[in-house]
Amino acid sequence: KRPFIVHGSTFDVNVLGTSFNVINRAEKIRVVLKTGKVQVDFKNKISIKTPEIVNTQQVVDLNPNEWLESKENGYIKQTINTSVYTSWKNNLLTFDNTSIQELTRILEDNYGLNVIIEDKTLLKDTLTGRIPSDKLTALLKAITLSFEIDVIQKDAHTIILKRQKKTE
Repeated sequence: KRPFIVHGSTFDVNVLGTSFNVINRAEKIRVVLKTGKVQVDFKNKISIKTPEIVNTQQVVDLNPNEWLESKENGYIKQTINTSVYTSWKNNLLTFDNTSIQELTRILEDNYGLNVIIEDKTLLKDTLTGRIPSDKLTALLKAITLSFEIDVIQKDAHTIILKRQKKTE
């Protein structure tokens, strides 16, 4: 159990005996700490927002059940439910008020799908629950039932999410 470093494109994560998750995809950086301690060392100073303050720093310490996530104007550090971001290790996807926009990212990143959302009002809807990560069909069915939307298979890699028409 020796400290080690995980290198990202614009940062290093100094791991100091812990369980954690690092996502560094498509301009999105997220470091989730379940137990122990990590230190995120950015190559340049960044703007950090916590519930209490906004400051500029280069090194950010994370404690258990905290995350650091990139946003348009910097980074946000907050306390979270870590199982949402670490349950994949147990072949599960966990959702905790997860937005359709975040579900879209999951479908794109995890299943290689291109997702088209026809009705942008869907973006504010959220989902809470758990589902096996190897059951894409079950996940799409859960989305259909939870949001009363149709999932239309356009081609092998593209789906369209469309609000169901109300029948009278």
